[in-house]
Amino acid sequence: MQQKINISVLGCCVSRDVLEIDRNNFDIVRHSAFSSPYTILSGNPINLSIETLKLYNLSGFAARCISLDGSKEIIKYISEEKSDWLLLD
Repeated sequence: MQQKINISVLGCCVSRDVLEIDRNNFDIVRHSAFSSPYTILSGNPINLSIETLKLYNLSGFAARCISLDGSKEIIKYISEEKSDWLLLD
């Protein structure tokens, strides 16, 4: 049996969903969306708590991604779990 490939995704859900089709070969380790390379690396960080963002009827996933983008912590979040590949889109 072939070992699964671990992939982290920094990009839209379409990329993640394509990989989800073949769960026998891929494991999605981490995924964050709604950010551009510019916002990840530029500007001043701001604290947007996930709990506050959920008050605006955002899903937990969307709230986490926006919070990570605001705090400039996406790279840290993605790198906390080791993966074989990082898919950027």
